[in-house]
This record gives sequence, structure tokens and C-alpha cells, in this order.
Amino acid sequence: QVVETAEHRLEPSTHWQSVQLPHYGGPIGRARGWYRMTVDLCAADVDLGTVWVCFGGVDYRAAVFFNGHLAGTHEGF
Repeated sequence: QVVETAEHRLEPSTHWQSVQLPHYGGPIGRARGWYRMTVDLCAADVDLGTVWVCFGGVDYRAAVFFNGHLAGTHEGF
């Protein structure tokens, strides 16, 4: 499943806005941004026992959560 849209916000704002993915907001200096989305998994995906999440690019650090639980982190380009 390819996710094409997400909700995005920059801290300290609490306002979420819909964005197209991939999303590029331009240089703003040091900032923390958040993305959130809903992904529906079919029973066949869950029955496989492993679900892969792939990102085309993360700049510079990422922490990925599923249902509030940390699934993994990444640092670098």
C-alpha cells in the first residue's frame, strides 16, 4: 500500500494540515515536524507476521510510532 497523503505539523503548533507525500517544506532551520496517517492492513498482510514500512527519504532523524508504540528510529541521510 502506498500512502500518498498525511497530516503534518511543526512544533510548537498544534494545527495539523493535510500534505501530499513526498512532502518538502523548504529550509527552516532546526525544527521538529510530525506526520500522522491511518494505514489499513488487510488480514493477509497481518497473517504474514511481518509488515515492512519503507520511507523514500528522511532528513535527518526519524522516530516511527504505531498506535503510540515506538517501532524504530533512524538517524542520517
